[in-house]
Amino acid sequence: MMIDVYDPWLRPDRYCPTQTEINRLNEKIDSWEFNVFELDELSSGRPLSLAFCAIMRKNDLYSVLNLNEIDVVRFIVNVENGYHTQNPYHNRIHAADVVQTVHHFFTHNYLRDLVTTMDVLCAYVSAAVHDYQHPGIGNPFLVATKDDLALEYNDRAVLENMHVSSAFRLMNDASKKCNILSCVGERYEEARETIIQMVLATDMSHHADGVAAFKNEVLPAVAAVTVRRKTKNSQTTPAPQGKQLLRNLSFPVSSKDESDYPMADNYNYNYNYNYNSAECDHESRRLKIDMRRHILNLTLHCADLSNPAKPQALCRRWATLVQEEFFMQGDKEREMGLPISMFMDRSKPAFSKCQIGFLRIIVKPLFTVYCQFLPSLNPTIENCINENIAFWEGRQIEEEKASILRSDTNAPGGSNMRFRQNSLEASYVINQPFRRFSFLQSPKATRRESSNSAQNNQKEKLSNMFVAKKKSLKTIRSLYQPRDSALNRPQTENLERTQSEFFNFS
Repeated sequence: MMIDVYDPWLRPDRYCPTQTEINRLNEKIDSWEFNVFELDELSSGRPLSLAFCAIMRKNDLYSVLNLNEIDVVRFIVNVENGYHTQNPYHNRIHAADVVQTVHHFFTHNYLRDLVTTMDVLCAYVSAAVHDYQHPGIGNPFLVATKDDLALEYNDRAVLENMHVSSAFRLMNDASKKCNILSCVGERYEEARETIIQMVLATDMSHHADGVAAFKNEVLPAVAAVTVRRKTKNSQTTPAPQGKQLLRNLSFPVSSKDESDYPMADNYNYNYNYNYNSAECDHESRRLKIDMRRHILNLTLHCADLSNPAKPQALCRRWATLVQEEFFMQGDKEREMGLPISMFMDRSKPAFSKCQIGFLRIIVKPLFTVYCQFLPSLNPTIENCINENIAFWEGRQIEEEKASILRSDTNAPGGSNMRFRQNSLEASYVINQPFRRFSFLQSPKATRRESSNSAQNNQKEKLSNMFVAKKKSLKTIRSLYQPRDSALNRPQTENLERTQSEFFNFS
């Protein structure tokens, strides 16, 4: 990378990714299992800059779009500086993760061939800026507190509007010299509209409508294009595959041409159809711009919500960061006397329940629809989602057990139970959850616990424990329940209620 060392934005005290660092990423950055936390360590806290520059180079966007590398570095460094490092979740690491996940989607040939090169650039820019200057609190909080941002954007997609507006202000600031869209020429308005729509589509209030529109409009349109392609190619002579195919095609890349072909030799093209450079119908190979934007919107939305669909170690780490940011907002709501939002009350944690609901209600249906569009994604993502759901369900059982046992020891006579629990068959129930109730387990142990056989064994053990506990209730009644002072007998009514709550929690 040729860098002007005298440029004020690229002084030695400012970050600039080296070619050596970029080369280290090339072997890993295409993968769904990519660990962005390792990238954060590699880049000394600059994961977004390093990931963005590596992906731009890997896709050969510098030469294809005639991009100035120094302008790109200035742009991404300024964007990364706009992410608040004090946010546990909405920070530069999350932005880098979304950029990398969007790149992973584009390594699937079917998606890459439906969009233009300018669309790819817009997708990477949108992923980089989609949470630019995020304050670490949600739209409902800003609206409820009548924040200046909520007033400026009329309570609608407050943060998303702020992100994209601030990003374009940055690009248009002449003193920053970082307008990454200067390469698109006369198509600037088209690129700007694409980026705006993509960032606004990350607003969760648009989730249901976006998924429904994709399912009902985009999937049929994509199927029709595929049929036209196969029909056209059945009338042409076969063309060579892979890199040789790219060398034979000579599509111009100009400001008005929408037929730019997948450019990077990094991809392995395995199409079920072939193109002939002399007879290829460009329009039959591309969707109209509205359909392409629908695809790009859901692609970024999937990348933004992909953490629960990643391998379990990554899923658990991201979940911890999300929960902490939720608690921070809940603390602010408590201080201001506002109702505390669901799952944000630090005094009433529902960690696993939150993750299970998010996976089942939002993430799994979202990726089910998206994998209908890109079937090659399905095996990996489906396995990760199912494994993560099994893990959080197992952990929820342990949390509920721990909660019930804490309430049991806090009940009248509970202190006596605590002192004499070693003499009871049910003591194992009390101790076991805390031996296994650790978030920082080894990956191997986690995989064993999440397997079906392990789950079945655990359920069988729990069943046996509860039977033992039930058998010991008569002993517990006589030993630990307080006596009614008037009748000198156990308070059986309260006892039966406690039993019902204990055995019906699962």
